[in-house]
Amino acid sequence: MNMRTNINGKSQIVVGDLTTHGGVVISGSPFHTWNDIPIVRVGDIVTCPKCSPHIFEVAQGVASFTDNELPVATEDHLTTCGAKLIARAAPASLVIAHTAFASGSGYDEQFILHDLDGNPIPDTPYKITTADGEVIRGITDINGRTDRVISTEALGLSIEPDMDHVLTSHSED
Repeated sequence: MNMRTNINGKSQIVVGDLTTHGGVVISGSPFHTWNDIPIVRVGDIVTCPKCSPHIFEVAQGVASFTDNELPVATEDHLTTCGAKLIARAAPASLVIAHTAFASGSGYDEQFILHDLDGNPIPDTPYKITTADGEVIRGITDINGRTDRVISTEALGLSIEPDMDHVLTSHSED
């Protein structure tokens, strides 16, 4: 595998790379690739599990480095929801799941933790387990929301406090 193109000291973005909001770049150039993976330009599509409507565009690129007159995106460039692009390859299954979600044929689930009065419970470690045993760990945001679980098919999900995280963080004190 060849090293990615470096533009002004930053790695070029390709389809399958991630965003700081947990999204995935799902479209790219029909003209140029890196290792047979399309490169990404301003206007290409990313998913965003944190921001509604969950489908956004790459907003920034290097004006002096273009593909079919569109500026090419590099790491740390922004999307239209404000997420930064991360130059790191994603597994093909992740790209497939996010593409299915973007086309309306996928599933997108999120839990919101709240107390008995309906107030959100922020900064709480959680563990989501899918019916097939996959474990997703995280910490709720300021509104008590978990990360979204995006898939190509309906999944049974369960959520519980992430006691491993709680015990580990207390043992480090």
